[in-house]
Amino acid sequence: EIHIVDATIMPNWKRYLSVDWGYRGPASVIWWARSPDDRLYAYKEIYKTQLIKPELIELIKDNCDHYDRIQYAAVDSADQDGVEQLRRAGFRVNEPVKDRTAQIQEVQKRLKVDATGQPAIMFLRDRLVHPPDQDLKDDYRPLEVTDEFESLSYNEKLRGTNKDDEDTVGDDHGVDGTGYLVRSLETKQSIG
Repeated sequence: EIHIVDATIMPNWKRYLSVDWGYRGPASVIWWARSPDDRLYAYKEIYKTQLIKPELIELIKDNCDHYDRIQYAAVDSADQDGVEQLRRAGFRVNEPVKDRTAQIQEVQKRLKVDATGQPAIMFLRDRLVHPPDQDLKDDYRPLEVTDEFESLSYNEKLRGTNKDDEDTVGDDHGVDGTGYLVRSLETKQSIG
């Protein structure tokens, strides 16, 4: 009721992508618009299994229109092959430092409703640029990032170590991608 909205994305707002690679688990790509008052709006989304990287990148390119002047893609740096393929496809890439604790905390801050009565992160309805993934549907798994928020759980005593991934239960592909973008906006990093 609060975070899934009907809103108009203005053409002059800065645009970003967040990318979490996948194949058996879903790949998650989210198009984001950042308003002048620093609110993020997810307005397009790919959430799909069984896509190899060239197919995923082609699907991204096919769904970018003339308004999508992407500043950069915040990407999972663990897959350098995917990062390089995305660069070769013409996208600027930001590889934020992976830190599960910081990612979760930054996303939580943006999800909170502020003094204006709005959160700093929202998701437009009907974002998927493809039909819902049938394999995920058959397995009763999340079909888009907002489904993950309802099913993902984690140990609140995370310490920023590699073991933190073991303390996270549920699908977290879109949440991870969201975390990469939010972290990249909060910290100054060079963009290749």
